[in-house]
Order: sequence, then C-alpha cells, then structure tokens
Amino acid sequence: MPAAPKPSQKTVTVTSVSETDYTVFLRNHGGIEEAGTSFLRAKLDGAAIMLDDEPFVGNPKTGTAALVARIVSPPKQYQAFWFDAESAEHADRPEKADSFCKSYFDEPTQARKFSSDGAECDKCPFSPWLRDIAKRCQWRGDLAFQPIDPDSGLYRPDIWTISLSTTGMIEWQGTNRSPVKGSVSDLNTMQKLARLAVATWPDIEPESAVVHGLTELALGNVLMEMRVLRGSTEDGARTWPVLSLTPTEFLEITAGIAEIAGPDTIAAVDIDDLPF
Repeated sequence: MPAAPKPSQKTVTVTSVSETDYTVFLRNHGGIEEAGTSFLRAKLDGAAIMLDDEPFVGNPKTGTAALVARIVSPPKQYQAFWFDAESAEHADRPEKADSFCKSYFDEPTQARKFSSDGAECDKCPFSPWLRDIAKRCQWRGDLAFQPIDPDSGLYRPDIWTISLSTTGMIEWQGTNRSPVKGSVSDLNTMQKLARLAVATWPDIEPESAVVHGLTELALGNVLMEMRVLRGSTEDGARTWPVLSLTPTEFLEITAGIAEIAGPDTIAAVDIDDLPF
C-alpha cells in the first residue's frame, strides 16, 4: 500500500529543550502519572460540556461547537451497572451498594464475562443479555480528549475524560443492527470519520484510507468538534443530553508543536438489539 499523504499543518519549531522540560511536558499531558494528581473528568450538564466548573456551550443556530478537541484515545468501552442498596441485596452482593460494577471489553480477564472484581456477568440478575427486566447493565465508554482553548486557539495543557452513556456510545459508533446512524444523528462519529478519511486521502484505495483514518484515531491524531445534542423519547415526554462528535481534521504530528487557531445519569432508553 502506498504511503498515505499527510494533510498540511502549520508548526512551530521547538528549540533548546532541557532534560527537566521533557519530564514537565510528559506530566502536563498524561505521559507520566504524578503522585496526587487529580483525575480530570468532564461531564454534561444540560446543553453544556463542563470542565470542572467551566461550562462550554455551542450555538445551534450558527452551528458553532461547544468545544474543539484532539481525541487522545477513542472510548474505552465497558458495560456497567450502578448498584443501590436494594439492587446490591437482590444480586447478593451487598458490598457493591452505592458503587458501579464494570466489565471492560478489552480486558482479557473481564471481556464482558467477569466484572473488574471477578463477579460472573452471566449470573448477574442485571446482565445486559436479560430481557424484560426494569434495570440492566448498560453499554458505556470513557473518551479522553485535549480541548483547544477557544480564546487562544491553542491546546489546553490538560487531558480530560468524559463518560459516554449508552446513547453516547450509539452516537459514536451505532449498533450491530443500525451501524450508520447515531442515536441523534443521521451519521454516527465513526461513519463521519470514514468519510473524512476517504476525502482526505483520495489518491489511495478507499478502504485503505479508512484504515489509515482509524490508525490516526488510535494514535490521537484526530481533531473533532464536540456538541451536546438532545435525545428524546418518541412522544418527547423525556429528553436527555447526548455528546455528539464530528471529525474535522487529521493532524500531522511533527517535531514541532501543532498550532491550531455521584455517577452520570444513564438515559433509560429501550434499545432492543443491545448488546451492542
């Protein structure tokens, strides 16, 4: 396969970097974990993306995104259930009261078969494979991103993680039964990424372009617009916020610095083809 051409990107050359600087850079951007460093978790609050107590809100009339960010890593997927005291007692796991139970898809010792603390998912009364139960384990994902400051146009020196609910994961990649649409968009984020890749590298075979785009995503080289859209039941009686991401650019990583001007509530939706 021929080498994929890279989109152009303005850079600023880095000069005179000390040994101490390298460590500072790594700590600032999550390459080295510093003892006592707090975990930066973003959340949705109505139409806003909250970074601590700082709200970022888009403008639906003008199409302006709430944030533009480099996607550091695609969602780390897992299935999760929030145990209150009653459900923990029902599952004969009283120690889980007031906490999440999680099973990460890409962890070989878990892989949707065992929870992170070793419980068997198939034997859980809230298993995602069970039907006709009021509550069950939900598909979720943790997305890491580095926002661009809207005032300076430069990357902020922090990496944030936001938890995607089931509707957020469907908006990201669709479902087995409906792989094109998101939960609130005609095209989910992965479909948008595939189309952007083919448009960005028109001189290579389309499937190879999509593979290259997915590789760039895994490497943290994709810029995306982040918006909060509104999901609702068919009758509109209940609504909830959904994080929707639109890829806009594949970043060229060079020796310089790229210059670019209590648990979350899970929406109770009836998705009959999960998991997932």
